[in-house]
Amino acid sequence: MEEAKDMIMTLLADNGYVVSQKRRVIIDILCRKKYIQSVDDFWWDIRRQHNISWATVYNTIRLLVQIGCVIPADTESRQQQFTLCV
Repeated sequence: MEEAKDMIMTLLADNGYVVSQKRRVIIDILCRKKYIQSVDDFWWDIRRQHNISWATVYNTIRLLVQIGCVIPADTESRQQQFTLCV
């Protein structure tokens, strides 16, 4: 888990993105889960302990997709799912 977190943090920094405290929390939880069944459920899990908005969670996931750390899963449901791939 630590190796994946370190790799993601390095990729973000190398691509000029700020690694904010909120992004660190999101990445930490994502590295523990390795899979997001639904962004809404993932956000609620985070929201229980941290004051992080849904938009911040969604935008961070989108950014992680752009830099190749997370891939969207093919699914028939309306909820988009994501898998950690580092």
